[in-house]
Amino acid sequence: MFPPLIRIVLIGLSIIASVFSFSQGKDSWFLYLGAAFFLIFEHFKGGSIWIAFQAYRKQNFEKVRKYIDATTKPEWLRPSSKAYYHFLSGVIATIDKEFRQAKESFLLAVNGNLRTDHLKCITYCILADTSLHLGELDDAKKFFDTAKTIPHRDEISHMFEDLTKRIYEKA
Repeated sequence: MFPPLIRIVLIGLSIIASVFSFSQGKDSWFLYLGAAFFLIFEHFKGGSIWIAFQAYRKQNFEKVRKYIDATTKPEWLRPSSKAYYHFLSGVIATIDKEFRQAKESFLLAVNGNLRTDHLKCITYCILADTSLHLGELDDAKKFFDTAKTIPHRDEISHMFEDLTKRIYEKA
């Protein structure tokens, strides 16, 4: 989807084209109005979550923060977008060292509709790490054990090694 400013401009242009077409007596006015309603619907159901997730993948956390903050009504998002919203909110809270809020966001994400097992596994690993920061060793073990059961790519094996070492040092 487009960034918010471009979406708003497209919505405005669609409405203007609809009004102009209607005033000219053309039958195409309803197509422009339909496009405007579709863009409005997508603005509220999808938000800027996919743009924020792409920024996360590029490790551009300021853009992630910008697009997450631009989501005014996260409760209106579709279930998959809402899960990614909570995941990205947890990432931002972790960066801000607000571990309690991060844990709540990550729990909402894993109980939501994350699309890939790999991301679910990463989320459980981050939950284990967050629990360690909060001094909740039992939760950390539980989340880490769950993460080990989820299929994942080899690229996060360093997370597993680090968590194994940190959990069993504290035990």
